[in-house]
Amino acid sequence: MRQGCMGFASGATLQSMEPPVASSSRNKIIVTEAPSGRGNLGLFPIEIILRILTNLTYWDLIRCAGVCKFLHGSVDRVLQLLYNAELDAEGYIDVVGVDDSVPVRDRLKLLVRRCHAWRTLYWHQRTSGINLRKPGNLQVASGTFVCQSVDFFDTAPRKKGILYQFSLDTMAEKFFEDDIDDDLCDAYETFDVGQDLLVLGNVCYRRDDGGGFAEPIVARHSLRLRTLSSNGSSPHPDASCEVLLLSFDAPSPENTETLVRIAGTLLGVVVQHATQGFCIAVWDWKTAHMVVNFDGALNRVPLCDFCFLSLHQIMLVCCAPSDVFLEVWSLDPDSSTVNSNRQLLHLSLPDVGVETYKAFTIYHGDFQSDASQDVPFVKRSDGRVYAIGTCSFHVTPTSELCYVFHHDFISSMLSDTTRNLTEVIPWNDWGPRNTRAFLRRISPANGSVCNERLVGRFYTIGSVSCDHRRYAWRAHNESEHNLTGSR
Repeated sequence: MRQGCMGFASGATLQSMEPPVASSSRNKIIVTEAPSGRGNLGLFPIEIILRILTNLTYWDLIRCAGVCKFLHGSVDRVLQLLYNAELDAEGYIDVVGVDDSVPVRDRLKLLVRRCHAWRTLYWHQRTSGINLRKPGNLQVASGTFVCQSVDFFDTAPRKKGILYQFSLDTMAEKFFEDDIDDDLCDAYETFDVGQDLLVLGNVCYRRDDGGGFAEPIVARHSLRLRTLSSNGSSPHPDASCEVLLLSFDAPSPENTETLVRIAGTLLGVVVQHATQGFCIAVWDWKTAHMVVNFDGALNRVPLCDFCFLSLHQIMLVCCAPSDVFLEVWSLDPDSSTVNSNRQLLHLSLPDVGVETYKAFTIYHGDFQSDASQDVPFVKRSDGRVYAIGTCSFHVTPTSELCYVFHHDFISSMLSDTTRNLTEVIPWNDWGPRNTRAFLRRISPANGSVCNERLVGRFYTIGSVSCDHRRYAWRAHNESEHNLTGSR
């Protein structure tokens, strides 16, 4: 598992972050202790050491700095080396063709500011009340959290979902405008900040005969494509249709959960039923073309969550009574269905006790590069980090369990042509070497948030979080080296 280098500058203040050009009398490192006869870099001229470090790959640079205090200090003090290390640790690469006249200090400031929001949120503690309307996972964009509230009404097991925004900055909430339907039973949402896309979904259940209980129930999904910047009030200009529609026979409106995810031009919906398994539908949301459809439940194994690995692959986390596992499926736009025969990879997760840990969630960073004209670096294609998170609610305080791994590990497994596609890879054969596990003891909370930089719990009287990237800089180090700058 890669170990990042954020936080290299954890020691003394940088006196100069440019490569030193010193006289010959200062070209040697002074050794204050008796040399041990091995590992003595003080015998090498500093120019040679810096030249070697400069020509290393980013990953090798991180490894060298991690095993040698002297090299660690060299990276700390040379601006170009620090920028290279920070760039790799954050999962970015320089944009090809960008004017190299942009000073490296300015590039590093941009990089730090680019990732500043999650660092400030990590340290942010609220003392005033956070009264979320419903427990569960939250999504975050620029300090604003979006979640859904469910209100039960009448005597029938019918429910109405209301979506709203909650801002940690103003401690205020705002409801999304919605068309109230008498048959509305559920609502869900997701968004993509980079594409300014907000998807608002409604679910209505109707019987084919207009209300008789002998006929099958038909579930109708309406997914409205709106702009996030308008809080959902304006249609998205890149979408050819304002609403995507989906209908299918449903066993019953109870015990059904809907998951929706965005990946570039793809919009995926999974409908999970407690007894019938799950179904998958995928659109190209810009053209409204349905890439993948389904005629019925595809897999009776309970699905916990899913995400897109690429525009042609999808990753699922499933939790059976005796097995918790990850699967990667192929998305073939030339076929009308997705089925288990499309399996590309099956990775078993450790047995942590399904009676204790039942619900698993996939968290990850941005699917697409977040490049813009004023930023000289973009996210690497393999720079994404995935976290499989779960909680135990049978003990007090609650246990937050999280497994973290990199996108390039999954890519390497998929590119292994010698592997049998139907092979089940045990946890011991892949997990200990390629993942990092975290266990946190936390008190009961009414909300949670997680992405590749943050795992957090939100309380009615405050908030607390645990960062699972050990190389994340702390705020005092950023200001110490004057890298945050003006915002």
